[in-house]
Amino acid sequence: MKETLELPMHDGTEVHIEVTRPADANGRPVAGEWPVILEASPYHGTLADREGRRILPDPVGEDGVPLGLTGYFAPKGYAVVMMDLRGTGLSDGCLDHLAGNDAQDLKTVVEWAASRPWSNGRVGMTGHSYVGSTPSLAAAMNPQGLETIVPSAGMATMYDHQFQ
Repeated sequence: MKETLELPMHDGTEVHIEVTRPADANGRPVAGEWPVILEASPYHGTLADREGRRILPDPVGEDGVPLGLTGYFAPKGYAVVMMDLRGTGLSDGCLDHLAGNDAQDLKTVVEWAASRPWSNGRVGMTGHSYVGSTPSLAAAMNPQGLETIVPSAGMATMYDHQFQ
């Protein structure tokens, strides 16, 4: 079961969030509290989809399409939260390139996800390349509920990324 919402950040900027939770055979949400997997990306809707196929291209479904984070983990009892970083995808504002606003936004979204009635309070983050840097930035903010990060090929610094 997927729901979408616009979540206000510390300065009033709204970021786009999509939540996929476990559902029954009819697509209705299954009651329960689930661990959360969060992907925060500037690429949803442009270079990557909102299903998490970039970080999880395997396994594939019967139709040959990758299941991604949402298709693989939601049926296994996880809530998957996809966040469009500010100024990207369907979010308002201006991309902050892993700086102060992005850091505060990530803290806000992690703590929001950990506090939902469908969450068990434990959030993990993942991503690859630029998106592999967002978990490290979130962890540096020490948000309540962030239990683990699984970054892949994240950047060391924006300076090195921009000027190397």
